[in-house]
Amino acid sequence: MTIRAVTARPRVLTGSAGGALLLLVALAILTVSPVAMLVYGGLRDAPIGAPGHFTLENVVRVLFSSRVLVVLETSLIAAVAVLGGLAVGGIGLAWLVGRTNLPGAPIFEAVFTLPLYLPPIMLAVAWAMLGAPRVGLLNVL
Repeated sequence: MTIRAVTARPRVLTGSAGGALLLLVALAILTVSPVAMLVYGGLRDAPIGAPGHFTLENVVRVLFSSRVLVVLETSLIAAVAVLGGLAVGGIGLAWLVGRTNLPGAPIFEAVFTLPLYLPPIMLAVAWAMLGAPRVGLLNVL
C-alpha cells in the first residue's frame, strides 16, 4: 500500500527554459565581449578598426615593463604583510571567543562575520569617505 501526499509538492524551478537560456546568452554577451575586445586590441599593433597586424609586442612590452614589476612587487609585499597580520589577529580573536569565557562573545562572533556580508566595493567607498581630505572623519579628528 502506498500513501500519497495530500498536497502537491512545489516545483523547485519555476519559469521556462527559454527565459533561462536568454538570460545566459545576455550574460555571456555582456561579460565575454568586453574581454574579447580587450584581448583583440592588445594583440594588434593598431587601434581597433584601423588596418594593422597581430603581434605579441604589446603583451611583451607590458609584461616586462619595469613599472609592472614594481607594482607586482609592491602588491606581493602588501599581501604578505596583511595576510600575516590578519592571520595572527584572527587566530588570537578566535581563541579568545571560542576558548575563554569572554564577556559578550556572541556579539564579537556577529561582528567578526560582518565582512562576509558586506561587499568589498561598499567597504572601499566607506574608507574613501573616511579618508577624504576635507570632510573625512579621519582627517577631521
